[in-house]
Amino acid sequence: MNDANGFSDVDIRVENSVEPGRYPVAIDSSAGDASGTLILNVADETLQQALRAIENSQTNEGFFLKFGRRLFEALLPDQVAMMFRAALGHARGAGNRLRVRLRLRPPELSALPWEFLYDPQPDLFLAISSNVVLSRYVVDAASFAKPMTARSVPPLRVLVAFSSPPDLPALNLELERNLLTKATRRAVDEKRLELHFLDHTTNASLRSALRDTKPHVFHFAGHGHFDGQRGYLLFEDEFGDATKISDRVLREFFEDAPEAKLAVLNACQGAAASAGDAFSGLAPNLVQRGLPAVVAMRYPVPDRAALIFAREFYEALTQPTPTAVDVAAAAGRRAIYQDLGPDGRSWGIPNVYLRAEDGNIFAPPAAEEEQESSGVTISNISNSNINIGNLAGREDLTGF
Repeated sequence: MNDANGFSDVDIRVENSVEPGRYPVAIDSSAGDASGTLILNVADETLQQALRAIENSQTNEGFFLKFGRRLFEALLPDQVAMMFRAALGHARGAGNRLRVRLRLRPPELSALPWEFLYDPQPDLFLAISSNVVLSRYVVDAASFAKPMTARSVPPLRVLVAFSSPPDLPALNLELERNLLTKATRRAVDEKRLELHFLDHTTNASLRSALRDTKPHVFHFAGHGHFDGQRGYLLFEDEFGDATKISDRVLREFFEDAPEAKLAVLNACQGAAASAGDAFSGLAPNLVQRGLPAVVAMRYPVPDRAALIFAREFYEALTQPTPTAVDVAAAAGRRAIYQDLGPDGRSWGIPNVYLRAEDGNIFAPPAAEEEQESSGVTISNISNSNINIGNLAGREDLTGF
């Protein structure tokens, strides 16, 4: 299960419970296969206390070592853990990295923050390791066959859509734009990336922007909401008030935008999912319905962490040989951990959802296409006053 890009693949599959708290789990790897039983009661009070501690930012390094180990030992019991470690050793011996794809069918398990997985034997947080790339592969989503080879890549076109309805809590709009512009300045200056800003996002303005810019990446910054059953982004209506855009409706905007291969959702709870429906969350639903990849934030992200992640993520994504989305996200998480330390939750907040087996959605362009890339690198679509949402995550609008 090795590929030509220096990765060995590992698939960890969890099926629906055979009895309460017990789930079949299997691992497929280059070192072999194994199976076992994942035993975890998601209603357990100690687990719920830990989840509340993460939500309330009451954490430290010791907390994550303990919490991540509990998740690891549940997800990879006995023979499954042995096979995982054998696959890791096999990959290292071959000079490869390990690409770990979580295929979690039970929605109550998919809703857990597996990005904090910690293997105590090699002392390894999977989501930030330089030897491991971790992502969530959406179960039952159609496979993504081929990376994009359009002549317009590079530069990578990113449509940044802002929404801050005045009837909702105010966002630090100017800071948002400054953060994202600063994070991508080098890639923009080197004409590897174009930023197109859309202010006061409405349904109509988004349709126009998608037609005009033909973006490869849709980057949303604004309020998000999850009501326990369905995820929403909050756009503005023609009067400037908030209007809820469900996961299902959001996907329809991309039906006439075939160049869009990636959505980055900087709205709090963009990665949250219902315990009753694995596809009710924005991120998994967008992938399940057709987008090759979505990066979404499980919790609010502090401004500094957001800047670090955006810089590392887009730098990696716009290299001459495009980096896979899961690899780019891992670079961003690792940079947050290195720069801000192990005590906070920020490094585990970005979640990656894929239906591209190897995470590659942009193919390396021909040399002559690179030479032809030129033109304006930053544009502002809206003629109205600039309003930029807060790149840090958004508070849940309970009761909206």
